[in-house]
Amino acid sequence: MSFVAHGSGRKGRGSVSEHSVAFVTSGNVDTAWSRWAERIRTAWPRPTPPHLEWLPLEVFRESLAESQPRGPVGHPKAALIVIGTDVLPFQIDRLVESLLMRNVPAICLMQDPADWQRFQRAGVIFEAHDASPTRLAAMLYAALRATARG
Repeated sequence: MSFVAHGSGRKGRGSVSEHSVAFVTSGNVDTAWSRWAERIRTAWPRPTPPHLEWLPLEVFRESLAESQPRGPVGHPKAALIVIGTDVLPFQIDRLVESLLMRNVPAICLMQDPADWQRFQRAGVIFEAHDASPTRLAAMLYAALRATARG
């Protein structure tokens, strides 16, 4: 399955570069891109925001589950994941387990994160769809800085 990385014009096969943040969606990428990705890049706390590469949710989860990720570049340093109401709880559980196995910090955006926030751990955080882009940018920045040191 191919995807187009927004902002780069490159096509990929389910992996992201090590200096990118995976932008993962379960729904309409055009709406998600303008609603979250563009706003987070604009609010980035440093002059140069990271490259955000889009992946469909299931492709991203499958890529994380592989012992040898597809492509030459490996797993992302961090992920911003937009979870729609169409995603079932067991799918979220599998996604979180895959993130934890690969030590990929992630912000998971969902309509109502209250039931999931008690499961936050090891860099996997649940936030509401309407969370502040400035706060999300700061959180992603901190996650990238932490993975660069670790």
